[in-house]
Amino acid sequence: MLDGEVTVYCALLNERASIDELVQSLLRQTRLPDEILFVDGGSKDGTLERLSQYESRHDIIRVIQAPGSNIAQARNIAFRNARGDVIASIDGGCVARPDWLERLLRTLANDIDIVAGVYVADARTDWDSVIEEFFYPPPESLPDEWKEPSHRSVLLRKRVWEELGPFPEYLYRSEDSWFNQRAEERGMRFRTARDAVVSWKPRANLKEVFRNSYSWVKSDIMNGVRMPFERNRAIRITLRLLRRVVLFDLWILATLQEPVAGLLTLPMLVLVLSKYPIRTRSAKRVWLYNLVDYAVMMASASGLFVGQLMRLLKRKAVYS
Repeated sequence: MLDGEVTVYCALLNERASIDELVQSLLRQTRLPDEILFVDGGSKDGTLERLSQYESRHDIIRVIQAPGSNIAQARNIAFRNARGDVIASIDGGCVARPDWLERLLRTLANDIDIVAGVYVADARTDWDSVIEEFFYPPPESLPDEWKEPSHRSVLLRKRVWEELGPFPEYLYRSEDSWFNQRAEERGMRFRTARDAVVSWKPRANLKEVFRNSYSWVKSDIMNGVRMPFERNRAIRITLRLLRRVVLFDLWILATLQEPVAGLLTLPMLVLVLSKYPIRTRSAKRVWLYNLVDYAVMMASASGLFVGQLMRLLKRKAVYS
């Protein structure tokens, strides 16, 4: 395990409802950080005032005010100002398990550049459980060298950021995907710490699911992050949606011609148009899962169209 200084940083905005849990989880780490650095993007809900109270009571906590900064800018500010040579990242809305930092550091060997921690859902309702199954990869299923970690649970040497960075500050999303891709291209070594866990509150409703999925796809496509993989994935999801729409339309036309045949084939149609997750057993959860699935398909299709259009317009503007 590393004996030098370690900084844990968090870029956040308007996290008053969850900030106490986050800060207290970091102060209770079995390996206490040498520095806890918060970069606030201009919170208006009392987050900054609460952080200032913690800062006045704990020498290891430092708050940097960066009003108007996006997530990429805030990450760069954190790395530029971090005192530690090894830096762990956690996001607003997360809670770190007591041994999170210790487990990350234990996985950091001399030949390892980036340690990928894991994240799980803070699942308290059926909805949360469905979102967990849909979006959260089970830690045990991750490869030993997971090269797509979310920076809500990751640890790296500061020199890695100095070599790869800074994060492109025009990115309002996908900044960690950009960083991971660049690290992989440069031959950086990843290692997965499956027992270094943070919990994160799932998206609260379908609107948030749609908006988040749409923004990610649009940002990836528009800015060329992890292309062509991300574009091909968005195309596959869009085609899956289109196939279902066409099939449903054909069933409607057939039912108008032969109502009895339509009624008899309705169960088969439902089976074809639905997904049945492995871990979700109850009828309610299956229903919720399919609502999320259709929201993500529509968001991906919309994000693909808008992202590709904006990418073409941006390219035209550059060459005109």
